[in-house]
Amino acid sequence: MSAEMAPGLAECLATFRRWLYLPDPGHLYMVLAAAVANCAPGDPVWLLVVGPPSAGKTEVVSPLVRMPWAHSAATLTEAALLSGTPKREVQAGAKGGLLCEVGAFGVLVMKDFTSILAENRETQSQVLAALREVFDGSWTRHVGTDGGRTLSWQGKLGLIAGVTPTIDQHHAVIGQMGTRFLFYRLATDDANKVARGALAHGGREGKMRGELADAVEKVLTAASDVTLRELTEPEQERLVCLAVFATTCRTAVERDPRTREILDVPQPEGPARFVGQLRLLLHGLETIGVGPPETWRLLAKLALDAMPASRLVVLRHLHAAATQLGTGEIASAVQLPTVTARRGLEDLALLGVVDRSKVGTHENAPDHWALSTWTTDHWPPEGVPDTPGTTPSSVSAVPETPDSLYSPLTLPDFREHSDACTELEIEVS
Repeated sequence: MSAEMAPGLAECLATFRRWLYLPDPGHLYMVLAAAVANCAPGDPVWLLVVGPPSAGKTEVVSPLVRMPWAHSAATLTEAALLSGTPKREVQAGAKGGLLCEVGAFGVLVMKDFTSILAENRETQSQVLAALREVFDGSWTRHVGTDGGRTLSWQGKLGLIAGVTPTIDQHHAVIGQMGTRFLFYRLATDDANKVARGALAHGGREGKMRGELADAVEKVLTAASDVTLRELTEPEQERLVCLAVFATTCRTAVERDPRTREILDVPQPEGPARFVGQLRLLLHGLETIGVGPPETWRLLAKLALDAMPASRLVVLRHLHAAATQLGTGEIASAVQLPTVTARRGLEDLALLGVVDRSKVGTHENAPDHWALSTWTTDHWPPEGVPDTPGTTPSSVSAVPETPDSLYSPLTLPDFREHSDACTELEIEVS
């Protein structure tokens, strides 16, 4: 336990560790910070905690539903967001869909975002496209065939959810539309200890969840009404470097669905949205009482976790090796099929993150891979930015960002939009 940790957070962590095997509480801190960040002025923060089934995502995310701004959902469709059910068919108590229930502000809490990814391709594409608009603060749905109706919503919706690594299979689709999500990937814990922990509280799950929710509520209640502070110049430079690294490495590379050949040379994603989210999470982590070293370690992890896992593991291995390696060597070391490792390396090479070279002059000579100079210069450091030697020397190479990005953020007065959904004569069932 860090000596710099605030007492309230320390008590919360102790409660979680009394019930769960939690060697690294990073995802707990990040979920709490995302909740605080969403309540702060500015754009929403959408955090997905990525981990295999039964890895502890639910027990960390679910306690948020106790908060007054939280809204839970098992899955989403366009109709679930804004319903166009005619009045005569509306059941008593229907509110018009999730967004009408949220109104001007709320945070959507989902135990498993994977349920959306399990939908058929058409439904999934519709939901993801709708969520893209919702993130930006408004969404309009056109319903009906007889002249039709228009349902609209305007407000701010945060999102905090668990998801399985299946999300990486949808990276290209989400990325091409402009991803709004931040990923926090769970480390692999000792399976035996996790299982023993589950046995220890068998039959007392209700008591456990009540205590976890109480602990979370106490931390978040104490963290309310805290204003955003000004960033120091080293902090600004660090956030910019993390955002540029993350958005470059996660940029989607379009491939042919059948042959898997690369179809186009992508332009790297812009860092503006990502850096704004990092800035809000920095505020959230500080507000709940996480110390500076742990705060910057977690932000650096978010930058690395932004890219698909198949890219992340090969990139981490190249970073650790600090030398050229062959495709087979890398694939064997990270326990991926050679074809999968090669595709990840090809994507990263196309983005300028790794360098590709041939050993020999003939056409079929094997490929070798190494980190590019750009990646070496921009690799996410974990130390506190004010500490000498922890800010990359290549900060000057980062594209200039408008000064307005760091001006104090203000929250629109959503009270002017008390009727956040329009055309409510078509109510929700």
